[in-house]
Amino acid sequence: MDMYKKFETEFTKNKFNYSLVKRTNFDKKNVAIYKQTDPETDNVYYEAVVLIPQEEADRVSFGNIIHYEAKENYPSSEQWGVNGFTFRDLDKAEIKFNELIELINKPKI
Repeated sequence: MDMYKKFETEFTKNKFNYSLVKRTNFDKKNVAIYKQTDPETDNVYYEAVVLIPQEEADRVSFGNIIHYEAKENYPSSEQWGVNGFTFRDLDKAEIKFNELIELINKPKI
């Protein structure tokens, strides 16, 4: 059984449709490529995304324990350019995907 709920393989966000092309399955951080389609124009983009699971399912706020489901999160708009990247073709998304895998697996000094 997974410790974290995995991010959806298909979803809609900001009027775009997303479908999973490929992803890694590491313990803490994962990288995925999603195909982004504009349903009005059928334009397609590819996004290489670092998925960051929450470290803890429960949070303490003002002395109260708030229960959350441990899950992976899609990067916010503020995280774009750091944890999320958009490309017009799959080849460039694949290059970034591999760079992010190297970054995640880089030994800590």
